[in-house]
Amino acid sequence: MNKFDFNHPIIHSGALDEFCQPFFELSKIKTFGFIEVYQSGKFIQLESNSKIYSDLLASTFLHDLPLAILNYSQKPGFYLNEYSNVQSEIITRLKKKYHLANGIGYIDLVEDKAENTYKICHYYFSSHEDNREIVCFYLNEQAKLLDFCNHFYQRFQPLIGSLKKFDIGSEFKELFNIKFHEFINKNLQQQNDCKLNRDDNSYVFDYDSIPFNIKNIPKLGTREKDVIYLWYNGFSVHKIAEILEVSSRTIQRTFHIIMNKLNCTSKIEIINKLWGPSKGHR
Repeated sequence: MNKFDFNHPIIHSGALDEFCQPFFELSKIKTFGFIEVYQSGKFIQLESNSKIYSDLLASTFLHDLPLAILNYSQKPGFYLNEYSNVQSEIITRLKKKYHLANGIGYIDLVEDKAENTYKICHYYFSSHEDNREIVCFYLNEQAKLLDFCNHFYQRFQPLIGSLKKFDIGSEFKELFNIKFHEFINKNLQQQNDCKLNRDDNSYVFDYDSIPFNIKNIPKLGTREKDVIYLWYNGFSVHKIAEILEVSSRTIQRTFHIIMNKLNCTSKIEIINKLWGPSKGHR
């Protein structure tokens, strides 16, 4: 790689690492990465640690990466990192070399308006420790992880489109195409299932399916209840905006309204506060 190739993603590892530092300081997380996969099998990868990225580029790790991502999970959301057999050997070496522990990832399905299709965004986090504290962080602070993912995507989206794209190995392309379409069709159906009985431009969600009672909280409006329902079910801010057919900024404002009404300081506190008083009073 020409060191002056500013379209190569590794050139921007330093900027990404600097962007991540405030978040790293507040958590036990030490590395962050992002992959955007397109229907063509091409993909872009950003990694906050340039040394790790250099080792990945020098290996065969990227060869089947888009297909491996589709095997992680059958729907958007959080999952524990898993790899193909070849990738596992590489990751085992890198974990030992850079003292990395197991990580957590988040997969999102995003509309690609330029290509009139969809793309899969994969965010992943790793720490230098593999203990109860970091596991508890992964399990209990997913709202913070989602907020970071949204903040990153808004900040780096203008850059991402200009970066050099990698391509999946030709021997994996046919299976990738099948898996990609299965993933999109399954999850678009799930999104459509969230739009029920839309007779008067309103949405009807099964509030009884969540473990706290939001139906009978008079201070919350219909949109606010819908946002809480979708947030609890793992949808990101921009995915909630797509489902409710409003802007992401409107959803962020709705969250601020909810936090003010419930006297909360964060999104995760909304769930904790609703869970506490309503637990056992369904």
